[in-house]
Amino acid sequence: MLKRIISELIGIIVVIAVVVLAINYGVIVAERYFSSAKFCTSCHSMSYAYEALQKSAHYGPKGINPECRDCHFPPEFHKKIIVHVVTGLKDTISEINIGLTKESYEKRKDELGAKARADIKAWNSSPCRACHKSPAPNSEFGKAAHAKLQAGEATCVDCHQGQGLFH
Repeated sequence: MLKRIISELIGIIVVIAVVVLAINYGVIVAERYFSSAKFCTSCHSMSYAYEALQKSAHYGPKGINPECRDCHFPPEFHKKIIVHVVTGLKDTISEINIGLTKESYEKRKDELGAKARADIKAWNSSPCRACHKSPAPNSEFGKAAHAKLQAGEATCVDCHQGQGLFH
């Protein structure tokens, strides 16, 4: 009797573990797809931002071609999922209700850039730090600024405002 209960309990635990792993795998695959440049640029308004990215210092010459997710989501997985769901819903509703033409994007890009910088600042520039692990500026000004960064008194976007999509 006890052997049967233990056997059934092990079976239930194995089934639960397989289901949990399958759900986690599905979430990871879905997040990867829904935060890719291919998916993000499927809306007209995001294609304008992607064009700007392709002209930026973060794209191309050094072979580093970031995806939207690399800058617009915190690198920590659970935070990334929450931010992605919230901003994804807002962006989808805006795209359906308003949409952006190239002209309206150009008019709003400074506002949109300020919002992106505010998000990155709120995340203590963790998207920047995911790629730029240990920046070593040459100038005394840069060294002093990065000392503030290390002390937690500043974050990357406090000084590097013109990065990314030229906002």
